[in-house]
Amino acid sequence: MAAAGLYSVGGAFWEFGEPDWELTKLFLLIGVAEDHDSNPIKLGLGRLKQRGAKIISINPVRSGYSAIADEFVGIRPGTDGLLVLALIHCLLEAGQIDLDFLVRYTNAHYLAIDAPGDPDHGLFARDKQGKPLAYDRRSHGFVDAEAFGTDPALLGTFRLPDGRSAQPAFAGAAERYLSPEFSPEAVAARCGVPATTAGRTGFAQDSSLEGDGFELSVPRVMEVDLARQVPALIAVFELAGTAVTSQRGTKCQRRTV
Repeated sequence: MAAAGLYSVGGAFWEFGEPDWELTKLFLLIGVAEDHDSNPIKLGLGRLKQRGAKIISINPVRSGYSAIADEFVGIRPGTDGLLVLALIHCLLEAGQIDLDFLVRYTNAHYLAIDAPGDPDHGLFARDKQGKPLAYDRRSHGFVDAEAFGTDPALLGTFRLPDGRSAQPAFAGAAERYLSPEFSPEAVAARCGVPATTAGRTGFAQDSSLEGDGFELSVPRVMEVDLARQVPALIAVFELAGTAVTSQRGTKCQRRTV
């Protein structure tokens, strides 16, 4: 949770800071226990309510936090991750992924070895110095994945110097979560959150969240209006760079894979 917080809102709830209470326009709570950083969160939620920011709570129980939320999504216990994967599925399907963010802040471009049966199958390919490898589209060769000034591929299969195949970590994740088993229709019954019957491929924007550099244009995938929650959820899982807790958002699709 601490790592996800650092990637999405710039800090976790307790050890590493707190959300941006001053600039937050949409605050998302997913299964947050009442005793986690309790008093600071209560104070922060009060400040959000005073400013008119929106609060959405996804929780099996309508707890104290959920009671003051603008929107409460009652989800079946233990299926939070499945719901997030359905949202990831829709973002991938719609091409609404912040690729620049992935390359800059995650290991999405690191090459993973594809050699079933080998002891390092699925691990990152590395050079002789132990540095992780990426495939640079400019030089058409392998480079240090952590080096600056490169243009690493996020899709494709590449032949390593030892003759084995490798693909960027993002490619494996995209292939996995684009599977029909993660579509909203497929997970709705298990999550207890019904998939919409019409307009799933449409796009929704909340006008109250526009302006000041903030952008929100993502698929409406659930009847409970989870479209507004998608960027936060995916950021938490390191697949998108739009931080819904800040006015300093970034556009999606600024680079090609």
